[in-house]
Amino acid sequence: MKMAHLSSSSSGTAAFQSSSLLNRPEAARSQQTITTCRRSALVIENDTPLTKYFLTVLKEKGFAARTADTADEGLRLYRECGPFTVVLVNYCVPGCVQLAIAIRKDNPPQRVIIAAFDYRSEEEVIRPRELADAQLLIDIRNFQRQLERIKIDREIEELTKADLLRLRGAADFRVRCLGRAACGMTGSDLLGEALRSTLEGTRRNGEGRRWNNNVDFVTHLMGAMRSIASSWKRSFDDVFLESEVLVCDIEGHEASPFDNVPSNEPTPDQWLIQMEEEKRITGLFANDPAAILVLRGIFDGTKRGEIMQKYGLIEKQYTSAVKRIRLKLFGRKKA
Repeated sequence: MKMAHLSSSSSGTAAFQSSSLLNRPEAARSQQTITTCRRSALVIENDTPLTKYFLTVLKEKGFAARTADTADEGLRLYRECGPFTVVLVNYCVPGCVQLAIAIRKDNPPQRVIIAAFDYRSEEEVIRPRELADAQLLIDIRNFQRQLERIKIDREIEELTKADLLRLRGAADFRVRCLGRAACGMTGSDLLGEALRSTLEGTRRNGEGRRWNNNVDFVTHLMGAMRSIASSWKRSFDDVFLESEVLVCDIEGHEASPFDNVPSNEPTPDQWLIQMEEEKRITGLFANDPAAILVLRGIFDGTKRGEIMQKYGLIEKQYTSAVKRIRLKLFGRKKA
């Protein structure tokens, strides 16, 4: 089932790629609720087993939760204890849609998850315009991933100006160290990629980088940027165009350093000497056909397995021939 994206996630990614983010005022934290927990949730659900499941998962993810089994009670709790990190309402609870609209009217940025387990797809769920960006929970197995995404979204919002300066400085440093391997990417690009990859890690079968909640979020982003930069460097094919390395002499004439690179090919004189030496060595084994075949392969630069396959030699024949060659050329000490 395709998960609905948080409306603020995509905007958060774009924000990281703009230097104007550093000029924003310090992130305002949510108003203090009656709980002292940093993350809080309000659950409006009239099915007891489902309520217990939601509470269990929320506790595991570090959320303090309030519950209500009617829309009226949910609205009362919200106005007394809100805002919450997330509000979860069941689509089938009478008045839940009106409740969610009322909550959004009181607090437009409030994150809302609508559980609609009676539907097979998000397209089947009818939502008013006010809740168009609310997350839908069709498959209960997605609940934990949605909470992870909300936690990451909240961490992004709560990054201080000092955090952002530290992250941006680290990103710029990583890109400078990459040199040509950066391929025109900037520190903002690297930071944005670390964020995108972290959000991707909350999706089912996502290939992103999972955030370990035991690690500080800024530390996680630092590690993600380091890993991504290393990946960029490994995948970079360091190829130079000849035009990039041309130099000029004192008279202004262009010259390529490749013109002075010695060739690996032997000179004619060296070639004749090499041929004579190969003939001399081969002549020493005129009565040893297997040794001659092995020598031919060695002179051609052919590897052991290829020599055996090309000339139809078995392992024992090849090994024995090599021993005879060593013995005759280097004596018993080298055999």
